[in-house]
Amino acid sequence: MITGILAAAFSCTFFLSFLGIVFGPMGLSKAKQYLTQYGSYPVKVRIGKYLSIGGLAMGIFMTVYFGIYLIGIIAAIASGR
Repeated sequence: MITGILAAAFSCTFFLSFLGIVFGPMGLSKAKQYLTQYGSYPVKVRIGKYLSIGGLAMGIFMTVYFGIYLIGIIAAIASGR
């Protein structure tokens, strides 16, 4: 659950959104490991899994958005505007 919370929190920030991509798969891996070890998901593991999925998706979106934004800034500076 902690890695899911970290994935969701970091993916919402503009400059640290790539950390959502790092912590998202970690949380999914831990949830899958818990399932294979114990056979079912308790509520905390299920919430962590969903937070990891959301953090991963939002981290990817924000990283791509930040990259496009950064390319736009560089292009504007290079063109002299």
